[in-house]
Amino acid sequence: MVTEIEENKKIKFKKYTVSHKGNRYDVLIPLDMGRLWMEGYDYKYNGERWVGDRKGLGALLYGAAVLGYHPQDKLVYFPLRENWKRGYSVPDKYEDGKEECDIVFTTHQTPFKRSSWKEIKRQFRYLKAETYILDFDGKRTEDYFDRSTDQWVSSFSQMKECPLRDVREHTCFYVLSRKMFQGIFLSVYDFLRKDLERESLEKSWMMGNPVWIGGKCFPYRERMQIDESIWIFFYDTEIEKQVEKWLEERNRTD
Repeated sequence: MVTEIEENKKIKFKKYTVSHKGNRYDVLIPLDMGRLWMEGYDYKYNGERWVGDRKGLGALLYGAAVLGYHPQDKLVYFPLRENWKRGYSVPDKYEDGKEECDIVFTTHQTPFKRSSWKEIKRQFRYLKAETYILDFDGKRTEDYFDRSTDQWVSSFSQMKECPLRDVREHTCFYVLSRKMFQGIFLSVYDFLRKDLERESLEKSWMMGNPVWIGGKCFPYRERMQIDESIWIFFYDTEIEKQVEKWLEERNRTD
């Protein structure tokens, strides 16, 4: 499974080029998000979890890679509510409706007002989708982002862009710096290289890991608008079936 992430390949996104109030945006949508969704009792106050199978978490990885390299005028859009409509099994689905959020990634370098997102998305129906290709090399990207974030963490002056998370109309926006998306890539990339299937079966639970958003020594921590850690969890329906079968067999022998 590791080779799915590490091998050199071209990652395709659907792309809409949208003009709105004098600004131009390239909205990129992963072509294959597998099973991917958000969880959290209340995003604004208790943080959240990104949950998915390898394809789903891979979509987050590639989105972070795009913004870690060339973030100007780019919005990476994950229409996660489609996963709910497909009837996927989702652990811990709550009844207050706050779980049903899409995700938008962007950086401070893009002049984007979150209040304009509804109008930007409305234009999709009138535009012809193009294809955006990310030439992905996992090891090269890891090495470059690792060096880049090491220099960034040691430089007080380069950490002035505070992360912002905002939830509006079933969409969770992450407005982060380019370096922070590099850090997210490194966290997800490292997580996906684990033997998640085996570890999940051994623990009879989803495997999880915190996502790196700036590090413990973030000098502007008091100004951050992301108060809780973001977590990624690996979830696979086939593993869930194996765990349920194992529990049934164990209960019969008890």
